[in-house]
Amino acid sequence: MPPIDWSHLRYILAVARGGGYAGAGRRLNVDPTVVRRRIRAIESALCFKLFQRALDGRLHPTKACEEVISRAEIVEAQISCLSATVKGLDAQ
Repeated sequence: MPPIDWSHLRYILAVARGGGYAGAGRRLNVDPTVVRRRIRAIESALCFKLFQRALDGRLHPTKACEEVISRAEIVEAQISCLSATVKGLDAQ
């Protein structure tokens, strides 16, 4: 499996939280087509599907993606803590 970087995880989290490409685009301040292309590229690199479209039109994470989301949220929290710590040190 190729390495995953934070930008990949941000896109995955945004789609999961936004329920689709449009919602993710609003969260990331990018066009939904950019989100769709990025998710497809990530899926291709990982060799598994991240989201399935439900009857209501929303994108729902696959089982594999649920695991990615769970770990991505940990990374997100750590990055947030790191940013806060560094800002605090810089202010001193």
